Amino acid sequence: MAESNKLALLYTLKILKEETDDKHALTQQEIINQLDTKYGITTDRKKVSRDIDALIEYGYDIEKTHNGTKLISRTFDDTELHIIIDALLASKYITAKQTEDLIDKLLTLTSNFFKSHVNRRFFANDWEKTDNKRFFYNIYSIVDAIDRGRQISFEFYKYKYNNDSNKLELALSSSHTVSAYQLIVHNQRYYLMSYDPNMPNYNGGLGKIFYCRVDRIRKVEILEDQPALDIHKIPGYTRGIDFSKFSKQMPYMFSDDPETIVFKADAPLVDQVVDWFGKDVQIDPIPGEDKVLITLEACPNGMEVWLLQFAKSTEVIKPDSLRQKIIQDLRDITNRYGI
Repeated sequence: MAESNKLALLYTLKILKEETDDKHALTQQEIINQLDTKYGITTDRKKVSRDIDALIEYGYDIEKTHNGTKLISRTFDDTELHIIIDALLASKYITAKQTEDLIDKLLTLTSNFFKSHVNRRFFANDWEKTDNKRFFYNIYSIVDAIDRGRQISFEFYKYKYNNDSNKLELALSSSHTVSAYQLIVHNQRYYLMSYDPNMPNYNGGLGKIFYCRVDRIRKVEILEDQPALDIHKIPGYTRGIDFSKFSKQMPYMFSDDPETIVFKADAPLVDQVVDWFGKDVQIDPIPGEDKVLITLEACPNGMEVWLLQFAKSTEVIKPDSLRQKIIQDLRDITNRYGI
C-alpha cells in the first residue's frame, strides 16, 4: 500500500498529461477510477487532491476547479508540435523509420486528444526520404570528431543508373580524409562543411573547403591520431564561419569563393531575390524600365544555377566570367533543342 501511495503521484501526473489539456478536464473521481483500472492503485479524493496540489507547487501548469482538473501547458504546445512534425516529415535526410520513431517520441509529450488528429506517422513513407539507416550514427561520429578536434575519413556515394540491372543504385563516388567543422541544414538537406587537403582548389593548388550531403556519407571513421586543422588557419576563414552571410552567399552548396554579382531582373523577381538572399541585398531601380539592378555577394557557381532558373527574367552584368558562362549555357540549351 505504501508503495502504491508513492506511485499514485506519478501516475496522476501521467493521467493528466494523457487525458487532459486546456480544453478537457477530469474530475477527481475520474482520476481515481483511472488509477484503479489502469494501474491497480486504490486511493481517495483527499489523496488525489493533495497529489495535484503537490504537482502545482512543483511548477506544473495545472488548473484545479470544481468542474475538474486539467494540465494547461506543456513543453510544446500543439502548434509547435505541428511545426516540428511537419519539419520531420519534410526532412529528406532521415529515413521513414527514423521519422516515425521521432514523431512517436514527440507524441509522448502531448495529450491523447492531440494524438488522435495529428498522428501522421503512417504517412512518412509518402515523403521523399534517404535510405541511409546509419544517418544518426554518422551524425554522432561527426559531432564527436568536431568536439574533440579529430579528422575523419568517409566514403561519399551518388546515385547512378545501372544499365546492366536496369536499376537506380548508390555507387561509391569518392573517398575523403577531412577536418570537419560544421553540420548545416540548407535547402532541406543536411551538409557537412569540411576541409580536404587533397582536393584541388580554384587557385590550381590543393586544399579546399567543401560541402557534402550527410545522407550520402558512409563508413565514417574518427582518426584519433590525426588532429583537425584549425579553421582559422584556412584563407578566408581567419575569423571563423560567418553564418549571417553563409546562406545568402550560397544558394546551392558549391564551394567556390563569393564574389560581387550584379544582374538586371524584372521587378516582380524581387520577392524571389529576397527569399533566397535576404533583405540586405542592394536593389536599385532602373529608370524608364520595369526592372531593377541587383547587387549581392555570392558564389558564382551556385549563382550560375540560380540564374538559369530565372533566365527569362534576368541578365548578368558582372562578373563577365559569369555572364559568359550563362551565355554558353544558353547556347548549349538551344543547340540541344535543335534551335
